[in-house]
Amino acid sequence: MKTKVVFCILLIFSTQLLSQDFSVGFNYSGLISGKNYKSLSFYNLEAEYEFMKDILSAGLSATVSDSRINKSFIKNPPPDDPYESSLKVGVQTKYFPYIIKIDSLIIKPFIGIEMGIYNSIGIVTYLNMPSNCAEQYFFGRNKAGFFTNLNFGSIFYPEQPLSVIFGFKFQINNPTVKYDQPICSETEYGQIGEIRRTEKVNLNVLVWNIGFRVNF
Repeated sequence: MKTKVVFCILLIFSTQLLSQDFSVGFNYSGLISGKNYKSLSFYNLEAEYEFMKDILSAGLSATVSDSRINKSFIKNPPPDDPYESSLKVGVQTKYFPYIIKIDSLIIKPFIGIEMGIYNSIGIVTYLNMPSNCAEQYFFGRNKAGFFTNLNFGSIFYPEQPLSVIFGFKFQINNPTVKYDQPICSETEYGQIGEIRRTEKVNLNVLVWNIGFRVNF
């Protein structure tokens, strides 16, 4: 009897879950404002469902970022602006305060939050010497860092099953930079030692975001 009750509860829950709006999407983001960035791009995949229809959604996200950092804010800067690439995974939620209907077009403004962890790929900036003497910059490489995104925008439903999303994202990210500054030999054209340095940096940034979603 208990088994039947549990089965019925799971069946009802699964049916209810599958009946909600589920979507997967791809988004691209570009730099608007971030004093410590020269350039920045986000490539994002997301999957989410509305467990409270037209009110609240939740989901998962994976983002690859590619950026160039402004060297002037680093206390011991490299000879050139370093590049950073990172992988971010997180959870996100969106709140839809109201719905706008214009003929067959449905517009759903939203505000949301995304939180997760990231791991950066090391940055290598070469000096004016052979490649065996180079400064290596790591943005949180030795341990995972945390980020928070504040999202706002609108989702446009011109027709099912496709929809378009446009909005803005403010990312809060203050990683610790870890890098090895080499001591180079001008006669042997190689590295004869290194100085290990660390410092916390401000990589907060505002980006615009556009993408498409497939709704099920």
